[in-house]
Amino acid sequence: GPQSVPMNLTTDVPLARDLLAALRSQGLRVEGLQGFSDSQPLPISWGEILPMSYLAASKKGNSTPPVVVLGMMSLSWSWARFNHSAEMVDELVLLGKALGRMLERRSERVVWVVSSDLAHTHLASGPYGFCPCAQPFDDAVQRWAQDGNSSALLDEAALQQRLGAASCG
Repeated sequence: GPQSVPMNLTTDVPLARDLLAALRSQGLRVEGLQGFSDSQPLPISWGEILPMSYLAASKKGNSTPPVVVLGMMSLSWSWARFNHSAEMVDELVLLGKALGRMLERRSERVVWVVSSDLAHTHLASGPYGFCPCAQPFDDAVQRWAQDGNSSALLDEAALQQRLGAASCG
């Protein structure tokens, strides 16, 4: 059956509003979500739970600071997922640059955690089958995350994605 992982996160509402305004000013079509009267919690998924659990575990008291959760849905590829990630690269780079510029201008310290859904094609028995491109894709994304090597992401990982790595981010 479904797994349940309890996790409570507090949203940094002023930062969320500033992010929306900054991204909209760059011409990006973005939307914000809020719970009913700000009193109902919004659900989070594994894409948020996993990175936040690592952050919580690294802090004393097992708590996290206020957060802003950004879910990525491609603007021009709103129906796309694992089968069109390579086509979304230019748009994702534009979004990342706009976020980076906005966050660099802030006076407070902000941690930017990127959770990417790596290749879904490691196992023949999995729902997406096997592709030998899966491990090279994951390796390229890891090099980008560790070193900031944009070529690893924009060239190597994108190539493996086109070959069938099937990732969602």
